[in-house]
Amino acid sequence: MELGGLGLLLPLTKSSDLEVKRLAAHALANLSVNAKNQVLMAEKGGIEMLIDLLQNGGFAIQQQAAKSLANLGVNQKNKRLIAVAGGLRPLIEAGLWACGSPTASSTASLSLSPLPRCFVCLLVCLIVCGSS
Repeated sequence: MELGGLGLLLPLTKSSDLEVKRLAAHALANLSVNAKNQVLMAEKGGIEMLIDLLQNGGFAIQQQAAKSLANLGVNQKNKRLIAVAGGLRPLIEAGLWACGSPTASSTASLSLSPLPRCFVCLLVCLIVCGSS
């Protein structure tokens, strides 16, 4: 990211405002598609911040954090970093929570049914855990 924008965005994951956290996670999910950003995010502690969101955020925040981690996991080095940082269990737990949560399935802003969300979270785990 040019002009150090990532350094400004990552701390927003620690905001006390849930909407700010959700928007930060959403932006990170979009930025993490880029290979250079994948490396920068990992170097700046983004993996740990996203895992924290996955463990402590609401469903919408967890969904964006899981997308980010899936994108970061495309990078082979990041796969190992996600596992070492303890990201696999929260990814699996978020997937199970999405499958069984009446709150998640009734959230109007999310158009996916619970079953596909569950598959998405499990797919994230496969991407992150997958071999090279």
